[in-house]
Amino acid sequence: MSDSLPGDQAVRLDLPDLLADIRRRPGSYGLDGTFWCYAAYLNGYHEGSGRTALAGFREWLAEELGHGTNLSWEALALRLVLPAFDASRFRSLTADDDAAAVTGLFNLLGQFRESRRSSDQTGTYSSTRIAPAREVTND
Repeated sequence: MSDSLPGDQAVRLDLPDLLADIRRRPGSYGLDGTFWCYAAYLNGYHEGSGRTALAGFREWLAEELGHGTNLSWEALALRLVLPAFDASRFRSLTADDDAAAVTGLFNLLGQFRESRRSSDQTGTYSSTRIAPAREVTND
């Protein structure tokens, strides 16, 4: 006997499909579209996957940045996409910085997935330097 009810269909999205869907429809996942909501959701997804969904992402980000192996992936991503951002206030992003951080996060996730595809998947990732999500000025 199955534990599912008639008509229940489990829909499992793989990570690329999930990323596209949560970016397109964040409210459907209970998200408000901010960097920190996406980060919290992705951390939960990673844990729920048995810590495989984002395996190697933090290390890849540190390699891209050239330092920061002691930092969280969120802090590394912010340093990559907002290089002139004051790291001491990284929890208080302006609306423009937050939008750039979200765009940058999804770009980084895409680049990471591509690097995994082009590698032997043993942790040796091909490094490709990235451009910031947008130019940051101190107006």
